[in-house]
Amino acid sequence: MNITQIPLARFSARSLGIFILHQFVGTYGTLFLAAFASFSLQESLALLHLHVSLRFVHWILTETPYFPIQIAVAFYLGWSVGRRLPHPKVTFVWILPLLVLIYVVATNSVLISEWSSVLNEPGIYRSRLAYYFVSPCNTYVQCMSRLLTVLPFYTAVAYSAGARLGQVLERRRSTRTASGELTI
Repeated sequence: MNITQIPLARFSARSLGIFILHQFVGTYGTLFLAAFASFSLQESLALLHLHVSLRFVHWILTETPYFPIQIAVAFYLGWSVGRRLPHPKVTFVWILPLLVLIYVVATNSVLISEWSSVLNEPGIYRSRLAYYFVSPCNTYVQCMSRLLTVLPFYTAVAYSAGARLGQVLERRRSTRTASGELTI
């Protein structure tokens, strides 16, 4: 008997594929979309003679410790996907980035250690949590550490929360429509 003839194996492979797709879209796809939208908006505003510097766009995308643009884009994208393609696995996209973040914080490791000074490592002059979550980026290595660990976690949480909200709202809308209530 071929493994593709077993319905459970097919379902598991399909679910795993969908989860991997959501994992990629919820983290790195969102990051690309946020950067593309930010730089496109900056160029569009320049055409209208409203000048926003590239330095500001770069700062808001990479040097703020809370990454507001990426979180907003991830939440909206998750909400849109959750409404149209309800899949139960989409709400678990945040688990893999959380495991990476826990590993990095717990082991006190810097992902790009060959570029890092021993004085800039987390835990030397500031706590590990402040290094990754609170203090502003002082060096290229600290910013890259955040971009590779904290940012995917934030966007995955926002994507999952948006998808869950989209699923709940869509379920409410469909039950109202099925019960005969008028929706606008």
